[in-house]
Amino acid sequence: MSTDAPGRAVDQGAGAVQPPAHVAVIMDGNGRWAAQRGLPRAEGHRRGVEAH
Repeated sequence: MSTDAPGRAVDQGAGAVQPPAHVAVIMDGNGRWAAQRGLPRAEGHRRGVEAH
C-alpha cells in the first residue's frame, strides 16, 4: 500500500482507489471576467454558477 496526499492508505493491488472524503470547487476569475466586460462583480459570480 501507498499513501495519497493527506496520508490515507490507498490499495493499489486491486486497482480500486478510495475517492477523497472532500472535494472543493474554487470558482476563480468570475469577478475579473465581469470587470473586463464592464459588469458588476456579482454578475460575474452569477454567470459562473450558471456555467457550472
